Amino acid sequence: MRINKTKSKNKEHYSIIRDINKNGKRTTCIYENIGNLEKLKQRAGDMEPIEWLNNYVKDLNEVVTHFLVDHPQVHVNNNDNSIPYVINFSVRGVTSHRVVDLLNQKGIYLSSKTSCCPLEAPSKLVYAMTRDNSLAASSIRLSLSYLTTPDEIEEFEDAFDEVLNEIMGV
Repeated sequence: MRINKTKSKNKEHYSIIRDINKNGKRTTCIYENIGNLEKLKQRAGDMEPIEWLNNYVKDLNEVVTHFLVDHPQVHVNNNDNSIPYVINFSVRGVTSHRVVDLLNQKGIYLSSKTSCCPLEAPSKLVYAMTRDNSLAASSIRLSLSYLTTPDEIEEFEDAFDEVLNEIMGV
């Protein structure tokens, strides 16, 4: 995934795009619309909008990653080359569907596996990164954007702790 900037006569628009294969051909699709340059400039202040977007999401990613790493039963599947807009993690010994379903009941919406991965198959991407079938089969995807707020991160953390305690019988 990457940030895409499009220009018209009067405006610049930013979006996050990703590569996909469609009918055997590589193309791109919009993953998330970000907004026009004016909205970004208001939030970015003196910083370049793209730099601000990336830094903001990287900061959110660090907060969530540190939170997840503090749980011994959680393994963060990302590495240094992972994009900051997606955190992929696994809860050891628990199916991703169970964690995702319980979080959904609390109003927190995540996805199981990596994008474009069949529901019943392990994630080839997570397996390639971890060489662990159980992590690849139980991966969970949390997506971030510049629209994600610190309050939403806190809501996720609280709900995740509740779900983990329920699953672990605490």
